[in-house]
Amino acid sequence: RALAWEGDKPATGLPAAARAARHGLLADAAAEMMRLTLRIAGETLLSTDVTADADAVGTSVSLLLNEANRRILRPIDVPLSVPTPHNKRLIGAVESLDVVVRRMIEDRRRATERPNDLLTMLMDARDEETGEGMTDQQLRDEVLTIFLAGHETTANALNWTFYLLSKHPDVGRRLATELSSVLHGRSPDVADVPNLPYTTAVLKEAMRL
Repeated sequence: RALAWEGDKPATGLPAAARAARHGLLADAAAEMMRLTLRIAGETLLSTDVTADADAVGTSVSLLLNEANRRILRPIDVPLSVPTPHNKRLIGAVESLDVVVRRMIEDRRRATERPNDLLTMLMDARDEETGEGMTDQQLRDEVLTIFLAGHETTANALNWTFYLLSKHPDVGRRLATELSSVLHGRSPDVADVPNLPYTTAVLKEAMRL
């Protein structure tokens, strides 16, 4: 249920929503899923814990996505060079994201040991003709695009899935039965996917709708 939070907001993702449910509190499902997928994207793609930046990133992403949608529909836009209050908020949102991404790049360049993840792959990439690697600006553009696309869309898919499950409790019960019988309380991994056909069907139907 996408409802307002009552009380202090914890810094973590799904566990916070689970704790809230157990104590009869209300949580903003959209914000919790955004925080969860941001953390997952940071750890799997960039080997970085971005939990502390979740609120700032989520706010900036929402502002920029809404602006992109508005610009599609508006025939004329005020250039960003004009210092209107709205443009200042947009520029501030971009700068906020830049701080997070550039910090990741700087930390990785200083690291003596680098994990085998997306950021390392991008840093090791070389132009076939010149042999040059990416500049920090190019890395920033690549990381920001993949980082944002990898968490915001997934959070939306989860939000709509939970919404639809709230409308179809019989599906929710069948889903819970499959998860319980396959996982026995542990977290899933990629090897479990073939054994979760109903879970897969639920997610695909939510995205289709």
